[in-house]
Amino acid sequence: MAKETLNIGTVANDNTGDTLRNAASKINGNFDQLFSTVSVQTVTGDTLATNEDGVFICDATLGSIIITLPTAVDNSGKQFFVKQISANNAVTIKASATETIDGNNEKVIAGFFGNLNAYVSVISNGVQWYVTGVGQ
Repeated sequence: MAKETLNIGTVANDNTGDTLRNAASKINGNFDQLFSTVSVQTVTGDTLATNEDGVFICDATLGSIIITLPTAVDNSGKQFFVKQISANNAVTIKASATETIDGNNEKVIAGFFGNLNAYVSVISNGVQWYVTGVGQ
């Protein structure tokens, strides 16, 4: 969910903004997203990430893994962390459709580090994905 902005109207008490009920619903939604627990999951095969996901621990022992990100559009501030826990095969983070990750359609973790316990974190600016952290 993207941040929801309250419509406060043009002038105080002119009835052009959000109703109290709609405004409270937006506030609750914003807080739910702010305080939600990050989803952590171990994957062994290709995975389509959703907005509810957050951390992928990738066990590529049996084969390469592709994590396909959701659209970056309207997801400004959304972050994903992808960690490889086996050095056997590549783990690739792939952008949705024509979007990019630092100007490329994908980021290969194994090719970037070539070792066990490598990780990459990415964040959306609402248009495309950017790498914000790498390491092992």
